[in-house]
Amino acid sequence: MAENNDWNVIFSYTRAQVLADGVLIDVTTQAKVLGFRVPVAVTENLYHGYVEMASGLESQGQSTTGPTP
Repeated sequence: MAENNDWNVIFSYTRAQVLADGVLIDVTTQAKVLGFRVPVAVTENLYHGYVEMASGLESQGQSTTGPTP
């Protein structure tokens, strides 16, 4: 990261810390299937509200990991 001496950093929150805290959910593996080449994370609210499937749908072939080879 470029250093800018005009600003004082008063707080730093790394990606690893955010993921460990559960504020963001890493969906890089799922995103690669869709063609993303960079790490991808979404908010826990988005993940639990729209990405994570409702219980009981596994038997209907639904999956957040994609098709099984």
